[in-house]
Amino acid sequence: MTIDPTDGYIGQNAAHMAFKREIANAKVLFFLIRGNRDHLKADLEAVINDARKAAPGSFSVNIITEVFSQTEFRAVVIPHNETELVVQDYESLEVQFNALLFMDLQRILESFLLDLFAEVARKEPRVLISSRTVTFEEVLKTESIPELLLEKQLDELSRTDRDGFQEQFERIGLPILRPDGSTQEEREFLTREFNLLWGIRNILQHNHGVINNIFLKKVPGSGYGLGDRVSIDIPMLGRAFAAAESIADELNSRGVKKFGLP
Repeated sequence: MTIDPTDGYIGQNAAHMAFKREIANAKVLFFLIRGNRDHLKADLEAVINDARKAAPGSFSVNIITEVFSQTEFRAVVIPHNETELVVQDYESLEVQFNALLFMDLQRILESFLLDLFAEVARKEPRVLISSRTVTFEEVLKTESIPELLLEKQLDELSRTDRDGFQEQFERIGLPILRPDGSTQEEREFLTREFNLLWGIRNILQHNHGVINNIFLKKVPGSGYGLGDRVSIDIPMLGRAFAAAESIADELNSRGVKKFGLP
C-alpha cells in the first residue's frame, strides 16, 4: 500500500483512528524535543542559574503537580546536585528520552493489534473458535459468550510476546507482515524492525538495555552480541517510527477489506 507522506492514511475504524492519534502524538513529541534540542538545553540551564541566584548554596528546581491551597501543594523536586548531573551529561537525558519513546512505539503498535483483533472478532466471532475453556460460573455471569471468549483472548494476547501475536493473526488469515505485495527489501526491513521493536523493548524494560541470550534467540541476526548495551539513537528511532506506522497502516487496510470493518 503506497501512502502519500503529505496525506497519510487514517482508517475509519476505531482501532486505526486510536493508533493514528497516538502515533501522531509521538511524532510531534519527537519533533518538539529534537527540533528544539539546543533551545531546551539553554532553557534548562537558565532555570538552574536563576534558582542558584535566588538561593545560593542549596537550591532546587520544582515542578508543581497539584495545588491544594495557597500554601499546600505537591511538586516534583530536582535538587541542585541532581540538576548538575543532567547538565554535565545532557546526552544521557536524550538517550533516556529516545529509549522511552522507542518503548512507547512498541506499546502503541501492540495496543493497535489488540484493538484490531477485537474489532475483527466482534464482526466475525468465528475467529474466536479455539480449545480454550470457560467455567460454568463465567458462563452464568456473562451476558455474551463471544465477549467472554474475546476478553479471555485479549488477556492472553496482552501477556504474550511477538510470536504470540503473529500466530494469532496468522490463525485468522490476516498475517501482521504481508508476505507479498512489496519489494523483498521492504519486507526484510519491516520484519527486522518489527522483531527489534519487541526484542529491544524487552531488553530496555527488563535488562537495563543489556543484550542477553533470550534476545539473541528471539532476534537472530540483529547485529548485537551478548553483553552489548543498547543505545537508541536517532536513526534507530526513525526506523522504528517508519516500521510501526507502515505495518499498522497496511495491516489495517487489509483487515478492513477482508472483514468489512467500518
